[in-house]
Amino acid sequence: MKKILPLALILPVLFACALPAAAPTEASAPAESAPPFLGMWMNDTETYVFTANSLYHVIIRPESGQVNEEFSEIVAYDAAASRITLRKTWIRVNGKPAGFDAPLYTFIYSASGDSLQLGLGTETEFATELDPAVFTRK
Repeated sequence: MKKILPLALILPVLFACALPAAAPTEASAPAESAPPFLGMWMNDTETYVFTANSLYHVIIRPESGQVNEEFSEIVAYDAAASRITLRKTWIRVNGKPAGFDAPLYTFIYSASGDSLQLGLGTETEFATELDPAVFTRK
């Protein structure tokens, strides 16, 4: 049976994503295209919500009913190499704050249409392979 994310977990993120962006400036620099990983991506147990500068990640552990939430800031994004560097700002387990040791981490990614694959790296090294899990755009 598929677990459905509680609406209370998703609504704050959707609201934050719907907030208007800052007013455009009159700079003559060409507009960059949006990163292909932006948006909400899900599989049976995980949800990733990427904005231009942050990531909200939820993992539901069906065997225990545990819900882990993480919020991270995107520190750097390399479109040519399909790499993202992030800084974890908080973690909650079943709604309660939890500690963490390594705030910086990295992802490599492959986004194709409505499918996303990620490879988790460390603070200093990017993954060399993508994880086999596939996430679908919602």
